[in-house]
Amino acid sequence: MQDISGNIAKISHLPVFYAGPILRKEPPFENKDPADRKKLFQSIFVFSASLPVRWKTFRYEKKLFGDYSSLQRRMFLDLRQYLYERVDFFSEFEEAVVYYDKGQHNLFAVLNLAFGDAPFTNSFHQDVKPDHYRLFQAADFVSTVRLLEAKRGNHSITDFEREFIDDWHFKNVYLRTLNRKELR
Repeated sequence: MQDISGNIAKISHLPVFYAGPILRKEPPFENKDPADRKKLFQSIFVFSASLPVRWKTFRYEKKLFGDYSSLQRRMFLDLRQYLYERVDFFSEFEEAVVYYDKGQHNLFAVLNLAFGDAPFTNSFHQDVKPDHYRLFQAADFVSTVRLLEAKRGNHSITDFEREFIDDWHFKNVYLRTLNRKELR
């Protein structure tokens, strides 16, 4: 297992990253110059890409489910299946650690149940404060880019978002890098 303290030290002088608010010019970044916000966004990208970690993202469209219980059940079953199919991979680690900020109660329940049932050693940390965990901020970045990918796919991306990251950089830099690090 690799130590990431060197990666974290390289960005310790920067503010806490929240990719969505940086992108959308929301607090605490509403008064930042667009060039400064782009530099921050690029910094969290470089940090995330340099980490010796990989990720898995799942995407669901609420409108395809009759109710939230059906969506929650599908998310649980998909995550549980994914964990069981990759038990050899996860068992290579001393412990798999899940951090969640309780941002969405139903997602918290899905994660808690799926990892509680997982056939490998893991621990679940709830009520995480994002400003204390740079890895959590990297996960936020990945989620933000995946949301932008979905919005581009269904043509609901805003002009503001499109101006912040042009199509070429989005596809050839951000998505290409995220896809290389995506667990299959």
